[in-house]
Amino acid sequence: MGHIETIYGCMFAGKTTELIRRVEGKNVLAFKPKLDNRYSTGHIVSHNGETLKAVLIDRAEEIMDHVNGKAEYIAIDEVQFLNSIGSVCRQLANQGYKVVCAG
Repeated sequence: MGHIETIYGCMFAGKTTELIRRVEGKNVLAFKPKLDNRYSTGHIVSHNGETLKAVLIDRAEEIMDHVNGKAEYIAIDEVQFLNSIGSVCRQLANQGYKVVCAG
């Protein structure tokens, strides 16, 4: 059964670190907005250097083009920059994914 977890807080609160921790060792497909190019374009990167390979997206709806039923978890960083993220997360959870969002 799918569900949605949200990690939120102010800047430098450790949201990305917690996102990476929650999906570490899991079968995960990760996403981040293309505009987040602070550390890496192909990875989610925490301020303390932890990384998670990620697909870059312009719009939340693009996530649906990448899910293939093989991942158990969907991780999404910097969700505050993605319009329609709520409806996409609900769709994913309804399909059985465990969705973890940070922003």
